[in-house]
Amino acid sequence: MTVKNTSEGVVDLGAPALVSGSNGFAIASTTCGSTLAPFAVCRVSLDFAPTAANGEASDTLSITDITDGIAPSVALSGTNTTPTTLIPVSVAFGNVESSTTSPARKLTLTNFTTGALTVSQSLSGTGFAVSADSCSGTNLEPRTSCSVSVTYSPGTSNNVSSGTLTISDSVDAGYSVPLTGS
Repeated sequence: MTVKNTSEGVVDLGAPALVSGSNGFAIASTTCGSTLAPFAVCRVSLDFAPTAANGEASDTLSITDITDGIAPSVALSGTNTTPTTLIPVSVAFGNVESSTTSPARKLTLTNFTTGALTVSQSLSGTGFAVSADSCSGTNLEPRTSCSVSVTYSPGTSNNVSSGTLTISDSVDAGYSVPLTGS
């Protein structure tokens, strides 16, 4: 944002401020001091790192002109550009008793794009199994989620096992989630 003093007198300024201050916007730097000389300019630079689950944020940037008692402001808005997220990024089943099956662990894929995604999954590793899958073969609509649940059964041996659950969509190359169990 550029602030320009269009008057012939010095203008006293308040510090640049964000109204909310918690929506992912932050003041990165400013050349605006407590005064602005006649016909001079100063600048405020912003960073944006969205924090909202739906990927959208808004705030207002203002700088008070103390001399004239006005507070010009600029409306800010932004959208998370991460197309999809998968949570959690790894799954550790811990120790599972021989010849039993662990409780299912759910992984959730969320679509932050503006279009539907085609989703698929694949699983590798001994003892791991998909127990539920609302993702594969579906068109995941914008701002919706699907999930894949995985279980682990060590069989008759108590060896440490590792595997990978890969979830791919039509936008991202895919997510590889490491799985471990013993």
